[in-house]
Amino acid sequence: MYNNLFLPYNTYLAEVMKFLPANKIIYKYLTGCGATHLELICDRWSIIIEPYIPVILGKRMMEKEDKNGKKILVKNPNVLAVYEKTNVNQIINYLSTNRKNHKIVSTPEGLIKIVNACLELEIDIYDKFFLLVDECEKLIQDANFRESIIDVMNHFFLFKNRSFISATPLPPSDPRFSQYNFDDFIITPENKIKIKIDLHTTNNIASTLKNYLIRNRNDHYLIFINSTERIASVINFLKIADQSQVFCSKESADILKSNEIDNAQEHWDKSKFKKYNFFTSRFFTAFDLKLDCKPNVLIISDVVNVIHSALDPSTDIIQIAGRSRNGINHLAHITNWDPGLRSISELEVKAYILGLQDGYNMLKQFRDQCNNSQNTGTYFVFNEALESCTFNRFLNKQTMSICHFMIDNEIHSNRIKGYYKREAKIVEAYNVTERFDLNHKPEFYNIEDKQTDRLKKGISQASAMEYVCELFEIHFASEKEKVFNLNPNHVLYDLIKTHQTKYRYYRELGIEKIRELNYSPIKIEKAYVFSKIENSDSYLKLMLTLQSIFRNGTKFTASQITKHLAFYFKRYGVRLRATVTQLDKWFKLSPRTTLGYAKDGREIKGYIVIEPRHSLHIPKKFRQ
Repeated sequence: MYNNLFLPYNTYLAEVMKFLPANKIIYKYLTGCGATHLELICDRWSIIIEPYIPVILGKRMMEKEDKNGKKILVKNPNVLAVYEKTNVNQIINYLSTNRKNHKIVSTPEGLIKIVNACLELEIDIYDKFFLLVDECEKLIQDANFRESIIDVMNHFFLFKNRSFISATPLPPSDPRFSQYNFDDFIITPENKIKIKIDLHTTNNIASTLKNYLIRNRNDHYLIFINSTERIASVINFLKIADQSQVFCSKESADILKSNEIDNAQEHWDKSKFKKYNFFTSRFFTAFDLKLDCKPNVLIISDVVNVIHSALDPSTDIIQIAGRSRNGINHLAHITNWDPGLRSISELEVKAYILGLQDGYNMLKQFRDQCNNSQNTGTYFVFNEALESCTFNRFLNKQTMSICHFMIDNEIHSNRIKGYYKREAKIVEAYNVTERFDLNHKPEFYNIEDKQTDRLKKGISQASAMEYVCELFEIHFASEKEKVFNLNPNHVLYDLIKTHQTKYRYYRELGIEKIRELNYSPIKIEKAYVFSKIENSDSYLKLMLTLQSIFRNGTKFTASQITKHLAFYFKRYGVRLRATVTQLDKWFKLSPRTTLGYAKDGREIKGYIVIEPRHSLHIPKKFRQ
């Protein structure tokens, strides 16, 4: 098959081809040209991997005419959606139903469920199904904060027929693509229409935002911001809560509601569409918005306050521009920049990771040499050091081989941060894509974002902590009092799942301690860490070691104390700052005093250990 396809104007892929090609990285240039639709209707068994749940739920819908001839969206009975709520039995039931072609749309994490279902039914999944990874750049872009997204690659090359596809692919460096003779398949449209966009570079996001809304009036806006906090900030700053709707993750929606922004929800619902409609990153890619209007699309990047709001013109911006399938009225990107952002080049990233790998391999060699030694303690010291190595980030946790997608992510994230260090770099990033008709509108104000954030903090993290932890207390207090409820656990499990960190705080510290700390996330996290340390085996080992060093009457300088603590904190995996103040929490120390004199007559200052503070001496669970 030729590796180029010419797509006539206003034509969908299903009109010019029967199948997407296998063993390719497919560059389709246009968003919305019907690639996944083709895969859903073609004559073969298919698994389509989509990055986010809203996309999956959208792909399983189809248009149908009601009794009045009006087109409505209904679930397609021939398409199975696989995501966190789908279990293996449901997949087995679907695959056991007699149909010509099975079509499954799944999250990357859901693929293992499909594999297990096929094993149960003795279906050779790798031979029977065609695997299509849609919006494939997300495996690189999201790998650092969602490692499970790349688990799909543990199975990808086992399929006989498989492909990557996107309108904005990032070339993967994984050598297996070359090993299996993958090449690029380019879908070129007849009309390469450039995307018109106004780029507002500014040193004051709030002022530019307000001016934009005054100058670009519309009945409906789609506003894309990769930060729940910034969304809340914009809503509060403009005083538009009643006219706004936020589409985000369930956890983000709960936090917004705890901060009195009630119009927030996890799934897209056209009936909730308002004048100002905000979307987080799970709606940036592949999601189809079919609207009865042509909205203004506004993208906001506030890198001075939230670095992950920085977006890539060659991927994120192109994808966002294509979300409204019936067209848009106007597209704009408002962004500031920060010369203080830290970024390094691709060569520097590779050199850094190579250095991490050399250090990792050296430690591994030392550890393995101790494996048959009688001194098993030495083995465990090296093993602990290995487990805490930064290089682990770049390893596949299942195979312990190098994960090239994590390396690609490191290179990509540094590249994006590099764009937002200077105004000119942002403009250059747009121009090099050759996909935009760019209208650059720089704005400058005497008062800038760094001096005073007019948007302020949109979310009180303390309010969110209070809201969620008090809900936990309501549930668990009801259990203690044996309050009868037909299905209390369903609500509780959902709450725990969406607020796992806050649940850990609640279980470890209890509601009284959290209240005592006034729901402060910083104070609660510190208390949580210390509590976990105090009640761990590592803490006991640390305390026994420190007792042997800091004996009653012994003398130490501040430098000696911090060196001892730093060494043993690292050995026992205890994440605390090595300071005199920290030691004083465990051992009574004298005030800083003269310990003696150096040969040159200089006073040597330090502390004398008086005795252990027994309340912190040994964790309760180890006391007799």
